Amino acid sequence: MTDKNNPWALVPRNFLKPFFEDFDLLPGSVGSYEEGLNVYETDKDVIVEAAVPGISAKQVDITVDNNVLTIKAQSQEKRQEEDKKRRYYVRGFQQKQFFYQVQLPSKVEHNKAEAEIKDGVLRVVLPKLAEAVSKKIQVKVK
Repeated sequence: MTDKNNPWALVPRNFLKPFFEDFDLLPGSVGSYEEGLNVYETDKDVIVEAAVPGISAKQVDITVDNNVLTIKAQSQEKRQEEDKKRRYYVRGFQQKQFFYQVQLPSKVEHNKAEAEIKDGVLRVVLPKLAEAVSKKIQVKVK
């Protein structure tokens, strides 16, 4: 059901994203929270999980700049010689693109980050900086 008073209700959610992909986020901006993105933290790490079905590890580019995590993933099917013998009516497997950008909730040691892809989900584990890790202080009785 669409909202008759909202002219943008019928526009696909990511329609304008290609026009703004190359612009850097302003410091402190939130980025784009997308469907298919989980961001959470533990005592020691910030974990980001992003849906990237059909993407291999070689096709993913991950950067951290000013505590903003950017994930770009793209695959493109190469046309083969046998494609010339076929007449496609619908061809939906040619290209997949994913773009996620998020402000991290804590400062991280990006040079110690680890990433892996399993079952179409990219998991990035970013250790928190020592100053960002909470430490419990024992109170001594005198």
